[in-house]
Amino acid sequence: MMTRSTFTLGLALWLLVMQSSPVLATTMHKEEVSCPICGQKLTVRRIMSTNNFGGQDRDFCEHARGAQPLLVGPTTCARCLFTGYPDDFDKKPGPELEALRKQLLEQKPLKARGPLELNWVRRDLHIQYLMLSDALDERLLADMYLRIAWAVRLEMNPLTPYFHRLTEEQHGRVEKLLPKEQNARRADKARGDLLAARFLIAKIDELEREEKEAALIAAAYMLRNRGEHGLLSEILPKLKEVLPEGEAGSLIEKTKASIELEQAYQRKALAAIDEHLKLKSLPDEGFPDSMKVYVYLAGELARRVGDLDRARSAYRRVIRLQPVDWLRKLAQEQLALVEKKH
Repeated sequence: MMTRSTFTLGLALWLLVMQSSPVLATTMHKEEVSCPICGQKLTVRRIMSTNNFGGQDRDFCEHARGAQPLLVGPTTCARCLFTGYPDDFDKKPGPELEALRKQLLEQKPLKARGPLELNWVRRDLHIQYLMLSDALDERLLADMYLRIAWAVRLEMNPLTPYFHRLTEEQHGRVEKLLPKEQNARRADKARGDLLAARFLIAKIDELEREEKEAALIAAAYMLRNRGEHGLLSEILPKLKEVLPEGEAGSLIEKTKASIELEQAYQRKALAAIDEHLKLKSLPDEGFPDSMKVYVYLAGELARRVGDLDRARSAYRRVIRLQPVDWLRKLAQEQLALVEKKH
């Protein structure tokens, strides 16, 4: 079980703590373990500290500077597909483990949806494994599906190599296109990236081809990297104006596929949040802060999958519930955003 993982605390309570906590650099410790099911030797990595120097998206996805901690765990045994965190590999012998070993080795119920090198695939397998023993409640399921969506965002961005391929001179030209007040991006990187992308897109048609290519790729990359797909979907066709037709078409299709994959898990997370809120139905009076986070998340996930009416309703409810100051500001900011339809 995940007794020492972030899931123990719960996403909502973790957020309430992290908003006021200093964050360190990412460090990891490697451990050699044996799979409790088939005995295969493998290496697991335990996160010792992390950082959020890359900013936090409005659905709470943390971006680190350097290695992304989200993409570290869980670990999957390539032989039997048992999946877990470091402590999960220290299972004690007994009837429960024997029953689990028989189920996994004989029935082979776990199905990988892609290469095991991909974090989102391992996280999906982890959910499958936990479902075998009914070890999931709706809150935990929502948190886990949300993390899979984040993993897709961080590791399945086809625009990443195009962005990093831009020369130092091209990056400089893009920065010069931005107004001086965009230096505020350092304070709130997620919002700053969105504002920068919007500004670049507004100027795209005024630029010469080389400058246009750099600005368009930078804007598209920032939007995909932040999971802001509404505006991104509108500008993707413009890639055909700056890239060879075949290359542009392939990049557009790969980007759309990655968006659809992320949104599929966002819908799963949203459905689990709905069940969690239904099970914990409470009147507005005395509504706990940890539950208000999920009301906000329901709105944010609805926005990200294109249901703006539902998003608008959820943001308004959060504001009405009088949450902690940072959550109220987020809800007000996102409400203003959906009023602009993106």
